[in-house]
Amino acid sequence: LGIGLLKMDIFTARLSMLTSSPSESRIAVRSAILSLSAMHEHPPLAERIAYEAVTVDDFEAMLELRISAMRESLEQLGRFSPERARERLQKSFYPEHSEHVLLDRNRAGFFTLRPAENALHLEHLYIHPRCQSLGIGSIVLRRLLARADAEQKVVYVGALQESPANRF
Repeated sequence: LGIGLLKMDIFTARLSMLTSSPSESRIAVRSAILSLSAMHEHPPLAERIAYEAVTVDDFEAMLELRISAMRESLEQLGRFSPERARERLQKSFYPEHSEHVLLDRNRAGFFTLRPAENALHLEHLYIHPRCQSLGIGSIVLRRLLARADAEQKVVYVGALQESPANRF
């Protein structure tokens, strides 16, 4: 840290010689700091997201993720039940139409987009609570809507009443 500050002080001194006023110098230093910090940032979120096929063996992990994502909303409505969550996922479990959503190669969620005549049904779109509010759901949804546009189909979506998912 001390070496970094020393380098910045030397940089500031050199920059001060090149600028005509202290305020110009401060602006130039701020710009330099922002440029240096940008070199250490993550790539844009969309570039950090990938997708992976779902298999029949993934059911339990997907159920756990679904429960994590839905628990708070269902508890607020007085409708949380692990047994009901299992039943609902089993009834609409289509591995061939599902994909895991990966963030930095780690599973962050999943979706199921089931084809129908002239439409696609978004059966599930769950993002783990630790990954929510980052924009992942929006990125996934844009990808799915682009697919629907390419296939000239509409997308049907359902969500719990009073769920934050209704923002979509």
